[in-house]
Amino acid sequence: MLIRSFAGVLAPVCLLALGELSYAGSAVAEDPRLAGAIPTIEFTIQKSGAEVAVAFRTLDGKSRWLRRADDPFHTASTMKVAVLIELYR
Repeated sequence: MLIRSFAGVLAPVCLLALGELSYAGSAVAEDPRLAGAIPTIEFTIQKSGAEVAVAFRTLDGKSRWLRRADDPFHTASTMKVAVLIELYR
């Protein structure tokens, strides 16, 4: 239970902490709510000055948004997630 709540809080933070995204090459589904949220998310990412990649998909698989999904990133931050999960276990 703790891991679920921890992952639910940490997942959005990890996505934003990865950095800035370019608008070219994104995959946007027809969901108008997602399409409406993307400009706000992109503004926040650009304002942060970080390098960000996003892979978002709804549970039903009908909507998705991919930003720099194929770009390689250093795995240090993802390793921290595993360490923190074990620490809180």
